[in-house]
Amino acid sequence: MNIRQVLLRYVSDRTFNVIMFYYMHARYGRRFPSLNLESPRSFNEKIIWLKENWVNPNAANFTDKLGVKRIVTELLGKDHVIPTLKTFQCAEDISLEGLPDDFIIKATHGSGWNLINTLKSPLCLRSVRSRAEEWLKTDYGAEERERHYSKIPRQIIIEPLLKSMDGGPLVDYKIFCFGGRAQFIQVDLDRFSNHTRGFFDRNWERLPFTTLYPQLSREVRRPNGLENMLRIAELLAVGSPFARIDLYEHKGMVLFGEVTFYHGGGFEPFFPPKYDGVLGNMLVLPVP
Repeated sequence: MNIRQVLLRYVSDRTFNVIMFYYMHARYGRRFPSLNLESPRSFNEKIIWLKENWVNPNAANFTDKLGVKRIVTELLGKDHVIPTLKTFQCAEDISLEGLPDDFIIKATHGSGWNLINTLKSPLCLRSVRSRAEEWLKTDYGAEERERHYSKIPRQIIIEPLLKSMDGGPLVDYKIFCFGGRAQFIQVDLDRFSNHTRGFFDRNWERLPFTTLYPQLSREVRRPNGLENMLRIAELLAVGSPFARIDLYEHKGMVLFGEVTFYHGGGFEPFFPPKYDGVLGNMLVLPVP
């Protein structure tokens, strides 16, 4: 448990959200951001409001990294789902035998809990089991105040690590849907070196803002299956004021990644800041 988790473990959800909002903005150079959770107007304010006041009744099913595959298979077919190679309920049961050279290990009940194995950088089984045990003991929903994660069965899954034609990581297309309508696509490059980010509209026109990270350092080609991606994203976003649908393009197929209902926890600063309000105008809150 890190110091942030220790300090914030026992505060209320509202206090946690306020502290994290100001911390994240100060960290990225905005020391006096506005935050109005009584009459939210910006995108971040509305995301935080949704965390505190509204939960999609199917949120746990859609964010369960194993369970959501069944939903997507039923809606779209198994060809749109990355296969699961192994599942484990206990860290000590984890085995890496019989796996391909490249694979990824995930926890079903959290976000950002991943371990990557490649031929050039193989994982140590002992370290994997230690990290998995830590994940299985942790209530991500309680710690990050996204309570639907607490309802997800805690499991460890292993998937193949898919790569692009040039051997690099697949581009992750994060599609922002407002009221079930796909509006923006977020793209991140060079996550582990010089992380940059960009946003595009439905026609793949570059937009003049970013969040958290600097603007993209190079051009990104329009995905061949963009129209299909938008259709799939809208199908999965039905019934939610906001949902972010993460998709990949691999060998001519659109593959499902994950669903996020509270993008960035409502903490990611916009650059320029006015676009926090622009996206906020598009997010219509439900009646609590």
